[in-house]
Amino acid sequence: MIALKESIKKEKEYPVVFDYRKFNFSKLEYIEPKKNGNSVTSSIYYRASINKVINLFIRTPVMTTISGICKKNNHYYIDLELNINKGHSEFYDFMNKFDENNKQIVYQNSVEWFNQQLPKDILESYYVPSVNLVTDDIPIIRVKIKSKGDVIIPKIFNNYGTEVDLSYVSPKDEIEAVLILDELKFFKEKFTPEWSLGQLKVFKKKTREAPIPEHYLLADENDLKENNMDNTSNVSDNETIDIREEYLQKQLEKERLEQERIIKERLEREKIEREKIERLERERMEMERLEHERMEMERIEQERMEMERLEKERQEMERLEQERQEMERLERERQERQRKIEILKKKEEKIRLQQEKLLEEMNKLKMEDGDLEISEGDDIDDDVDDENESEVEEEGTSYHNSNNGENKYYTVDPEFHSIFQNSNDIIEEVVLE
Repeated sequence: MIALKESIKKEKEYPVVFDYRKFNFSKLEYIEPKKNGNSVTSSIYYRASINKVINLFIRTPVMTTISGICKKNNHYYIDLELNINKGHSEFYDFMNKFDENNKQIVYQNSVEWFNQQLPKDILESYYVPSVNLVTDDIPIIRVKIKSKGDVIIPKIFNNYGTEVDLSYVSPKDEIEAVLILDELKFFKEKFTPEWSLGQLKVFKKKTREAPIPEHYLLADENDLKENNMDNTSNVSDNETIDIREEYLQKQLEKERLEQERIIKERLEREKIEREKIERLERERMEMERLEHERMEMERIEQERMEMERLEKERQEMERLEQERQEMERLERERQERQRKIEILKKKEEKIRLQQEKLLEEMNKLKMEDGDLEISEGDDIDDDVDDENESEVEEEGTSYHNSNNGENKYYTVDPEFHSIFQNSNDIIEEVVLE
């Protein structure tokens, strides 16, 4: 089974009628759909040979028509009943397999035909099968009957092969038909195969024997003479006619009621089918709504997760930046302390050199001035002592050195103590930091 990309030129069609029990689905060929009025149609052919394709003529088993030939909106149709208990299971399976084949072909070619891949569940909900189930799960096939005005095109025959008109067909008649699969029709939200009637054969049921009435129906003029009765006596011809008319009227009324019942059942089936289609449409719309909501929720959740991820990245970058700044600050402080220590070391070295210089100067002074001896018995004026003490206090710190009981005093530059004190303070400050 393949789908053709371009329309094909058919040869002259041969009236080949296929047996549904031996049908080869792999030889079906579907033409790319084309716009046709308010719908899009794909013609279906059977590949008879390499250079020839033919229309599909399918012969049905003997079935019952529940409607007869009906007319609706200037279109004729006939409803055929499939009874599984009467040997119709094979034909029922054939029609179902045809439906599955149609759906598979549309699914495989949806991108090429409609520029999008249609999901299988959507195709399943859109597809209107050839066989529909009505009340009590009775499978029904509705077959279109082509016409020109009020004249139907397919021929109708009785079981003797004589051509008859459409009025010959009645509800509950057994029929055998040749069906033609014309095309696969696509509408806005459904697609379905369209079967039309190729030919019809009607098997009339044997008329039931009429009940024998209790009234005398065989009266004639001789009976009236022999009984010396005139035309106004008991049972007359008029009475007989009235009985017959009453019987016919009852029969007509019965047929009318039966026809009304059939029409009512058909309307009920159509209502059920319409409600089924509406229910499927509501379910499809609800599924689409739920799918849209699910996708929207997923999109919102993804956006939220993305925002959280970006926020975490931002916080992590801030944390790393803070750590980097803190490390830089600590490094600067460490370098600053190192610099101060270096400065202190230099100052300390300078002080040490100054101390050594002072010591050298003190030693020189000691050698130049000699020893100063002050004994306990010497008379020294208090004024001289006071003057010496004041000189020492004014000049700076005195150094006392006891050597062999002698006291020696030296004067020192007062800057020495200030420099020494400042260096101690700086060192103490660095250590505390």
